[in-house]
Amino acid sequence: MFVERSPRLTACSFCLVLYAAVLMCVPVSAQPVISSQTVWGTASDGMRMAISAVKSGPTTQHDAQFDVAFQNVGSKDAVLNLGYMLGNGKEQAPEAVRITLTDRNGKSEGVQWSRRGGVAGRVDDFIVALPSGATYVLGLNLERAAVEKLDAGRYRIAARFEGKGAQYRNLDMSGIGLMNFWIGTIQAMPLEFEIADQRP
Repeated sequence: MFVERSPRLTACSFCLVLYAAVLMCVPVSAQPVISSQTVWGTASDGMRMAISAVKSGPTTQHDAQFDVAFQNVGSKDAVLNLGYMLGNGKEQAPEAVRITLTDRNGKSEGVQWSRRGGVAGRVDDFIVALPSGATYVLGLNLERAAVEKLDAGRYRIAARFEGKGAQYRNLDMSGIGLMNFWIGTIQAMPLEFEIADQRP
């Protein structure tokens, strides 16, 4: 038995399906990537950076996490070279972002982003496009970084970025040198944080 469908009913059904699809795409909770309390470093040629703690208050080294953010406050789009990538992007090392950790006695040490071993095989530039007004955030976890065990106390963490052009010009990426890389140096305002005493 053939039943003719009403065009109006079909249109309403389509609208309901479309509405449901849109609702599925809307995030339940839209949290800002960068807090309004974030203190940015001085801008240079339209670019600035900041470092902020993911959690407030004393933390353990295991839970010590930070956001290192770059923001294009200039009127022109730009491209950042943050370091290098391995395995066609499977591993990304933002080595152009220098992290320094200073303890309460004034002793400083550089922090590597991970405990990764040597570099073997193909290496590409770690390229990030940053249009005017855009922000890019890197997550830093001290537990996964190459940092010795930290004693309880207050520390200061600082971040510095040296923008350069293409460093790894593979044969299939010969045009990379023509990209509009941001060249210069910026740094974040140092941030103080506290490692809690873990003794029972």
